[in-house]
Amino acid sequence: MVATEGNRILLLSTSLLAATRKFPPGKVAAFLPPPQPFCSCAHMTILIVDDQPNLTKVTVVALRLLDCHTFTASSTSAADQLFATEKIDAVFLDINLGQENGFEYLSQLMARPNPLPVVMFTAQALDEVAAESARRGAFGCMIKPFSLDDLRNQIARISDHLKPSASRSSG
Repeated sequence: MVATEGNRILLLSTSLLAATRKFPPGKVAAFLPPPQPFCSCAHMTILIVDDQPNLTKVTVVALRLLDCHTFTASSTSAADQLFATEKIDAVFLDINLGQENGFEYLSQLMARPNPLPVVMFTAQALDEVAAESARRGAFGCMIKPFSLDDLRNQIARISDHLKPSASRSSG
């Protein structure tokens, strides 16, 4: 569960802070290894479209652990503004966006030239939404709450999908 992973991240941060108090200020960096991405699919830019700020924040933290850049939008109009100004590699889209419908926005995204991979997420049962998500062209579907491993798997799949076809066939 992302919340659990998020709590673990916070607990690790608290432990790290406690450990750093044993060392003089400015000397901590010498004892810490350089941060390493948890995934080889680094530097992808993901747009998270969700109207729940807490879940969005946790998802941002998790995706940053996977070395992804993130943008967030709480509505489809905010997402459209980001599409106009930023290079986005993939979208994580909530099905229930307050008064808006994520499925309808998915259809709009898929109708664009060169549609991006879109991963739908929902708190509903997977069976209820997976078929509709696939029918409308979603790249994947996840159930909330999701784990860091769930995100890692989706990011790896997206990364493989976005690789040029020549590098896919040569590997």
